[in-house]
Amino acid sequence: MPETDLPLPNAPQKVLEDDYNVLAAEAIGALCTHPQLVHVAGRDAVELCDILTSDRRFIHVKRRGASSTLSHLFAQGLVSAELYLDDQRFRDGAAELLERLGASADMLSRERPNPGEWEVAYVVLTRGVRKDTPYTLPFFSLANLASSARRLQDRGFKVSIAEVREV
Repeated sequence: MPETDLPLPNAPQKVLEDDYNVLAAEAIGALCTHPQLVHVAGRDAVELCDILTSDRRFIHVKRRGASSTLSHLFAQGLVSAELYLDDQRFRDGAAELLERLGASADMLSRERPNPGEWEVAYVVLTRGVRKDTPYTLPFFSLANLASSARRLQDRGFKVSIAEVREV
């Protein structure tokens, strides 16, 4: 899986995930959608992504922590992308969310998208501790990442990852 080519800023030491999302969105000229949720009738609310770019990237950010936290990150990217692809109510809710945030609803289509035009980017905030695994991820998290990425790619989405270090 390729590393994202987004020019993401380093994270200040001990930055909260919420604050990093705002910082990163501003740095790359994107929309911070975290922690807003898309409400879909008959389902729990789902987070579209943490940061949405105008060039069609859903960016999902989590601080490196326990395997369960990272597994949630990978599942979040998978579930929201699949809902955006397959669920009209979710697409409508996402467009309404953008309007509430003062952004152009044109950033998202209410029509079924071409998944090949979209990328799901996972961003892991780390303290820079080096381990012998990619992105310092625990083995179980690597397995979940590989599984989520494969499902997204099978559906036609591009998938990338980045490690952002605290400085």
